Amino acid sequence: AFTAQRACFGQVTQFVNNSLQVSGPTSNPSIFRYEWNFGDRVGIQSTQASPDYTYSNPGVYRVRLRIINELQCQDTVSTLVTVSPLPIVRFENDDVCAGSPTSFTDRSNRITPLGASLSRWTYYIISTGDSLTNQNDSYTFPQAGLYQVRLKVVDANGCQSETTQAVRVN
Repeated sequence: AFTAQRACFGQVTQFVNNSLQVSGPTSNPSIFRYEWNFGDRVGIQSTQASPDYTYSNPGVYRVRLRIINELQCQDTVSTLVTVSPLPIVRFENDDVCAGSPTSFTDRSNRITPLGASLSRWTYYIISTGDSLTNQNDSYTFPQAGLYQVRLKVVDANGCQSETTQAVRVN
């Protein structure tokens, strides 16, 4: 048996091998080889006991692990792994003058059908180090200038994405 850690598009997925070595009545053959197929290509893709893998596309993949012991006895287990797409992150802001609050409006969304609902938003005001954690928020910049603001969005699967854009304050 094995488990897959959170699977998000473009990010490393950790596979944890939970296979137990079973003793026979007269011997205890050790595991000789692991053969993983992650479901997105043909053939053996890893021979590590608990590999990491990065999927190149979101989707549902049948992952197979074949275990062979030194006596050439083998067992295969498989499970479906869903690789979730990352949220599409966008936001808009008001053009304002220094000393007036700038409103940030989230325009992010999820990719259906595999994308989970969005659950956390963080706006980072890069030059000041401040952060805001409401989906739609506001911030008062201390003086006129061009500021970089980053919005990071996390979905219910833990998949995250971010975008940075310039905000002009007159």
